[in-house]
Amino acid sequence: MYEVKLVLRQKSKLIGFVLHTTFIENRQANDIPPFFHNIMQENSFESIPNRLNKNQICLFDKKPDSPNFNYYMGVEVESNDLISNDMKAFSIPEGNYATTSFIKTGNLDVLQALKFIMDKWIPENNLKQNQTLPVFVEYDNEFITKYKSDGYASKPIAKLFVPVI
Repeated sequence: MYEVKLVLRQKSKLIGFVLHTTFIENRQANDIPPFFHNIMQENSFESIPNRLNKNQICLFDKKPDSPNFNYYMGVEVESNDLISNDMKAFSIPEGNYATTSFIKTGNLDVLQALKFIMDKWIPENNLKQNQTLPVFVEYDNEFITKYKSDGYASKPIAKLFVPVI
């Protein structure tokens, strides 16, 4: 179903937007899609200085014992010292990640890939999720181009990263 690889990802600095949401009453399912689509449609990252690439990253910052979490959407930069007032600086620490590519046609596809890695791949490989590092999805330039042209009908491919130890 999914081809999962173990990779060491270097630390990266990001600038972007943050959404505070929760899994309570499945609120994240109503909050995240419009947040994601609005940022994509408005080209919100075009004016960010010192971008390293055209990729966009969506990061889930959740404590293990809480249903609440921050959902960040941003871009990698050389430095995240200078940011506008409506944006936030954040980072992805260096770490080992289980990663897989998947066709994204909506929020459910992210959840299915995450469930596969968490419930099947991690146990089968005698690993555990590293809950001190974030789970994130990377959208490369090809994904963004396809999405902006034809939306999810173009079956764009995203990449999921789940931290492991």
